[in-house]
This record gives sequence, C-alpha cells and structure tokens, in this order.
Amino acid sequence: LKAVSNLKKDRPFIKLLFVGRPHDHPTLESGDRYRSFLMELCRNLGLESNVQFLGHIPDPVRVYQISDVAVLPTVISEAFGRVLIETMACGVPAVASRIGGIVEVLTGEYAKFLSEPGDEFSLSKVLDQLIDWRIKDPDLARRCRRHVIENFPLSKTIDGIEESLTKALNDKN
Repeated sequence: LKAVSNLKKDRPFIKLLFVGRPHDHPTLESGDRYRSFLMELCRNLGLESNVQFLGHIPDPVRVYQISDVAVLPTVISEAFGRVLIETMACGVPAVASRIGGIVEVLTGEYAKFLSEPGDEFSLSKVLDQLIDWRIKDPDLARRCRRHVIENFPLSKTIDGIEESLTKALNDKN
C-alpha cells in the first residue's frame, strides 16, 4: 500500500486489487483484524478510491488477465511463488520480494522485477519501471508465458513431487 501511495503522486488513477485472504493468521478473527488494519492504512494514505479488496477468488485467471502487473510483496520466505507462475502464464509480468523460492521463479530478465522485502521504496521503483510495459515492451507478455512453459512445465513439477515423496519414503525406512 505504501508503494502504491508513492506511485499515486505521478499516477493518480492507479488501481490496486487485493486478492486472497491472510494465511498467516491462526484465526478468522485475526485475519479480519489484519484486513481492517489494511483498510485503515488505505484511508490514512488516501487510497480508498484506488484499492479494492476482492477476497478469495477460486479461479483468479480473469483477475490476472485484467491486471497490468501482479505483485507479491511478501516479507515471509515462501517455498515457491505459485501466483507468480500463474500470472506469468497469463502473460502478465510479476513483481515480488527477493526472498525464499521467489528468486527461483523470477530469474533471467525477470530478476529485475525483484524488490527488497519490506522496502516500499524498492517496490515503488520496480513497479514504476514496469507499469507501462504494454507500451514500452509489448512483447513482454509472450516472453512471460514462454518463461513459464520452458522453466515450469507440469511434467517437471510432477517429477519433482514424485522424487521428493520417494526420498521421504526412503529416508523414513
């Protein structure tokens, strides 16, 4: 939200869609408190008209398709940024924190879309460079899809899961 607030000065019509629900909260009540905190932060930053909270969407493909950029600004080390793969498969570039397994997804030319975890200025800078990509680099959508096809095919994923399960079974014995 702070990164979008930084961008709003030069881009007053910027929109941010929050998709999903908080996962790191042990109860629904604490998740609701976190959402309330975010909504209050929106008000304090003057972003009420720029932000929508969509909640959980079972099939987010349409949201990806209407988006210019997907953002995963986590400060928690994720094993794998699945949302990044899904988004890029839809031809939408992704920006994310340089942490955990995310750096294994945003490789090559996409490494420039990594920002420092918890640093809204780093995130603002990356977003500002990418936000007009449809005009500056219209081939980016095709390259995003190709990155996913070449680096994250389903067969490779299945092979990796089977290998992990086999290893776990062998280690148990």
